[in-house]
Amino acid sequence: MDTIPKVLLDHLEELVKADLKSFKWHLTDGVLHGIAHIPRGKLENCDAQDTVDKMKQYYGAEDAGKIAVRVLREMKENNLAGKLQSKLTEMGVKFEDDAGAPSSTPPQAASTQGPQGSTQGPQGSTQGPQVSIRAETGGSVRAPVIHGGVFHGDVTFN
Repeated sequence: MDTIPKVLLDHLEELVKADLKSFKWHLTDGVLHGIAHIPRGKLENCDAQDTVDKMKQYYGAEDAGKIAVRVLREMKENNLAGKLQSKLTEMGVKFEDDAGAPSSTPPQAASTQGPQGSTQGPQGSTQGPQVSIRAETGGSVRAPVIHGGVFHGDVTFN
């Protein structure tokens, strides 16, 4: 029986060298919103197999498959993305929409609280919902890298 990493590898091996390089660039440059990027140095000399291993390490097997579909669509490799999504769906992976977005949006690592509980962006503009995350003892939270934000209220990192 095929595993998600094996199916992912089979599909990434269909990319030519330049396309694999572009695929890795999408993972390292944080092009996909809401997805934490993999540091460029971690993928620099990776072939398709090593790239799948790094994706599995950073995102988990199921999310790695979903993210691969999103990257392939971003690269305009729609045929390959469609085949990969089809195969993953047969394996029980649930996709939120036709674009291959992960079924559970990665949590935000922190929120910014403005008046009346809204979140505040630059110059006081209201943005998106407020997100509160808590991990019990021994738990973990996977969240994207936080940068470029102004935070008001409680933000705790342990």
